Amino acid sequence: MRSHTWFTVLCIGILSSIGVARADEQSATAALLAKNLEKKEAIVWQLGQDGFAVKTANHLLIFDPFEADMRHFLPMPTVSTLGTGVINPNEIKDLDVIVFLSTDGDDHYGPGIFQWAKIVKKITYVFGWDPVIKQDYIYMKPREQRTIDGVDVTTIQATEAGVSFWVNVDGLTIFHGGDNGVFEPSMRTRFSREIDFLANKKQACDLAFLEFQFGAGHRPASLTSGIWFADKKLSPRAIFPMGAVNVDVPFLGRSQPTTDTYEYLIKDLVKEAPTDEVRSKIVGTGKRGEAFFYRDGKITRY
Repeated sequence: MRSHTWFTVLCIGILSSIGVARADEQSATAALLAKNLEKKEAIVWQLGQDGFAVKTANHLLIFDPFEADMRHFLPMPTVSTLGTGVINPNEIKDLDVIVFLSTDGDDHYGPGIFQWAKIVKKITYVFGWDPVIKQDYIYMKPREQRTIDGVDVTTIQATEAGVSFWVNVDGLTIFHGGDNGVFEPSMRTRFSREIDFLANKKQACDLAFLEFQFGAGHRPASLTSGIWFADKKLSPRAIFPMGAVNVDVPFLGRSQPTTDTYEYLIKDLVKEAPTDEVRSKIVGTGKRGEAFFYRDGKITRY
């Protein structure tokens, strides 16, 4: 009987600590979402893989929300909040939300995103391919320009599939590459041509989300060179490497991917940066829920 009592107390203690952690995560996220932002300011959350959420003065932009929970991906967090890198529609129900889906890969898109519309009062879905579904959405072809809820959006053709998004919102310019990169040398011309198309706009880029890893712990030199090319042409103030959550890492002696593996890979990328200036732009460790504040061309971690 005594052992049962101790077991019960232990379980209650564990559940209580989980409850406190959950409340802390959610309250911290609520505080950031309630923060009044000026034009040219942003809060950025890492959602895993190519997924990011960006809160600006008047909008919440969600790019390629990552919800996969498979063996070769990091498991889904137990607490659903932006603070753990998971979209909780109840947290964002009163915000003006635009969801950008660059391609149909399951590491970029899941049909569950349409459930958010049942709770979020104002939400728009923008697709870089036509899913041909009954739900309301906007389909944008490559090199198409639209104004959506006061947000100017331009697309370019991605090298792998779908599109990349170039977004002008609340005084900020944001580039989300999606599945766009020089994954193999033969893609270099296509990649360069599309990046040059954006560079010709002569707009300063604030935040750039760029592919730097291609599955199984593999990062070809051509892919890294594409990052440096995009930096030279678009001159972003901050670079967020993306695409490494699904790494297989036998070369690190680990049987499963871990968040510190992602951080290790990003540190390697930083070391390879061509200049100190570029090196200083690369931010993030890849941890889901990691949050940053951007203002006056500078980005800091919360």
